[in-house]
Amino acid sequence: MKKNILIPLMICATFCLCGCNGKQATPKANGMPKADTTMQSESLRIAYVNVDSLMTQLDMCIEAKARLEAKSQTYSNNVASKERAFQQAYADFAKKMQSSGYPSQAEYEAAQQRLQQMQTEGANLQEKYAIELQKEQDAFNLSLHDSLQNYIKILNKDGQYSMILAKSGDNILYADPAFDITKEVVAGMNKRWRKKK
Repeated sequence: MKKNILIPLMICATFCLCGCNGKQATPKANGMPKADTTMQSESLRIAYVNVDSLMTQLDMCIEAKARLEAKSQTYSNNVASKERAFQQAYADFAKKMQSSGYPSQAEYEAAQQRLQQMQTEGANLQEKYAIELQKEQDAFNLSLHDSLQNYIKILNKDGQYSMILAKSGDNILYADPAFDITKEVVAGMNKRWRKKK
């Protein structure tokens, strides 16, 4: 049995946020049209949202993180309690073996079996808790993704942006801060979240 329950609490989400509504490019001067996928640069309006900032600034993320951390701590305490009970039982078993031993082979085997059962129960409990937390985290990530997608649709209902990108870490090597709409998204999503509560 492991001493500590180690459960990752990083809430992570990968978003693809784009809604292309740019106009097709005009034909070239020689009469040959450009490829359908080409847009004139002046009609392409791009913005980006810093996803890493969302994780630390959105109320729903902050609350979810606190909830998961509290639950993880409770689970860790339960597993630690099982671990202490196992260690005590093992110490009693070893002490008895060094002193008088067990009166019969059947009692010795029963004591060994009890230790194995305690160890298995502790490992199973740890696995159960890890699965529960992972499911809760996955459900939250899906909820966050849906909330963000829905808000982006509302934000861009007038079609002001041709594309809204998700910036996380260094997946975008350079982005002009003038195109960063993270603050606007955070403010809008937090306002909607507070209304729902």
